[in-house]
Amino acid sequence: MKSLNQLRREYLPNLTEYLACCTAIYQKITYRLPQSYVLGEVFDLPIGHFANLKVVVQERHKYTDLLTVHLEWVKPSPWLNTIVIHLRLYHDMRIAEVVG
Repeated sequence: MKSLNQLRREYLPNLTEYLACCTAIYQKITYRLPQSYVLGEVFDLPIGHFANLKVVVQERHKYTDLLTVHLEWVKPSPWLNTIVIHLRLYHDMRIAEVVG
């Protein structure tokens, strides 16, 4: 059995993979949004026959934005809840980080 110190040492985050994922999220979300938007604006984006994305602009700054993304199911289900994700967009680096 491995000790707690051995388990802690084995985990090494892959920053290259993490930044690639953040870049992909940024590209996908900004592709679906209009070029300019304002604070408090809400966008409904269909993503197929089963779900919609509702994007709310929570904060708007010169280099960063905070978006709240709701994944809502078209047909309500007792097993599938609405998923809420908070994304911080960094426009100067062109990455999106999930912050909540």
